Amino acid sequence: RDCRGDWSSDVALPICSFPSLVNCCTIDWFFPWPEDGLIAVARQSLTNMGLEGDVTEKVIDQCMQFQVQAATLTKKYQEEMKKFNYVTPTSYLELITTFKSLLNVKKDEVGGAKKRYEVGLAKILSCAENVSKMEEELTALQPVLVVKTKEVEDLIVVLDKESADAAVVKEKVAVEAATAKASADETNEMKQQCEAELAEALPALDAAITALKSLTKGDITEMKAMKTPPSGVKLTMEGVCILFEIKPAKVPAPDGKGKVDDYWEPSKKVLNDAAFMQKLLEYDKDHIPPACIKGVQRLTAMPEFLPAAVEKQSKAATGICKWVRAMEVYDRVAKVVEPKRIALAQAESELAVTMAELKEKQDALQTVLDKIAKLEADFKAANDEKVSLANQVDMCEKKLVRAGKLISGLGGERARWTENVKTLGEELDNTTGDVLVSSALVAYLGVFSSEYRQSYVDEAITEVKAKGIPCSSVVSLEKVLGNPVQIRDWNLSGLPRDSLSTDNAIIMSKSRRWPLMIDPQGQANKWIRNMESANEMGVYKLSQSDFVRNVETCVQYGRPVLLENVGETIDSILEPLLSKS
Repeated sequence: RDCRGDWSSDVALPICSFPSLVNCCTIDWFFPWPEDGLIAVARQSLTNMGLEGDVTEKVIDQCMQFQVQAATLTKKYQEEMKKFNYVTPTSYLELITTFKSLLNVKKDEVGGAKKRYEVGLAKILSCAENVSKMEEELTALQPVLVVKTKEVEDLIVVLDKESADAAVVKEKVAVEAATAKASADETNEMKQQCEAELAEALPALDAAITALKSLTKGDITEMKAMKTPPSGVKLTMEGVCILFEIKPAKVPAPDGKGKVDDYWEPSKKVLNDAAFMQKLLEYDKDHIPPACIKGVQRLTAMPEFLPAAVEKQSKAATGICKWVRAMEVYDRVAKVVEPKRIALAQAESELAVTMAELKEKQDALQTVLDKIAKLEADFKAANDEKVSLANQVDMCEKKLVRAGKLISGLGGERARWTENVKTLGEELDNTTGDVLVSSALVAYLGVFSSEYRQSYVDEAITEVKAKGIPCSSVVSLEKVLGNPVQIRDWNLSGLPRDSLSTDNAIIMSKSRRWPLMIDPQGQANKWIRNMESANEMGVYKLSQSDFVRNVETCVQYGRPVLLENVGETIDSILEPLLSKS
């Protein structure tokens, strides 16, 4: 059994009924922790918290004093109110844990608020300083803006004049460019006509050249070996001799009457020339004598001089035949094209002169345009600078107006903010003592009424100050640990607005352990139900047969649980849950 100092009936009755229990048991009597033990536990937990100077030792000693005072108050409460309360080592550990968890949070909260006011005051002071600087800047900018405006106006005059001159030059150049374009178009048309007419002769010439290149020495030897060549071969070589201006030999006519021209003997000499093929390929086709052309035209009119007819008689002579005919075609076309070529050459020469003159004028125009572009760039830069200066002046004036409004509007706040900074500074200095006393309230005083709480707090404040720990003269949970927004939400959910109820709610929210609420009027029950309605809170009684399964379900899904009508004893199955083990 656990006998907590009071000989209750549930212990006395079994012993009286069964005296042998005493003989069969060993009685261990656990006394309260000694003061040295309390100090050692506090020192172990609070040594590395980073408290100022020797405040750590003072806080450790005061934690021990809080435990002793709570035990004394509990005895007084039991004697006067006939109600039990237990001050256990768990309460002491709760005090230390609450103090450690809340101290830095409170310091950050108060320090942050103080810093915000300090930043606001600094802004007001800097705003006043900036006003004077902006007035000086505005005074300096206005003359510069006047000068820059004059420069821009002068540039506009110059730019207008240069642009007008450039427009005249541009118009003249455009007219000449149109004339030059017309001449170029006409010249190109002539050139295309020449090329189109030459295209009639060039394919035949190319075919003839290709045929010549395909001839071999054997083909030439074959022709030379002919003692009585066919007519097609003789006509082919006659055409070659005519083009090379080789005179024929005089031989007796077949009818015996006089002599006729024979080109075969000279042809043999031509064929024997080692450079015969090269001479054919390099023949000056652009300067063929008219007499030669007339002789070849006589041959080309003959049906037997067609390449198809010659090919039947000699393959070697076919290529030479094509060459002879190509020379005649080329010369015929060239006579038509040559005057056009001469006219084209003259037109191209004149066009080159025209284009050169046009190029000079275009270069002159480009020089003018470049000058205008530079003037426009200078104008744009000057105008941008003028606009920038105007914007700076305008912005400076607007800033002065806004700064004046800000200073006049916040002039009254400066004194209040200064006072708030001072108050928050004192509150920050007293945070250690305030949080220490508030932690004692959370750890020990939840069960006590407001009178007992106030006497405990007054005594605690006196001792804290006596030890030299910074602390406020008045400490209240609502001021130290309360959040106005959260308290308002609590009130909207049904929490009574008196200070005792507010302190109880703060104790419940800041405590590490699950709260046990003594609620004869059902106010706490109503408040908890409203506050947790959105979280699907489960409300059960220990007398329900399935309360264990319901609690397990809520724990599994993270839903809050409210146990109603809890008596002096609690089912042991809830011990692990209540102890958070």
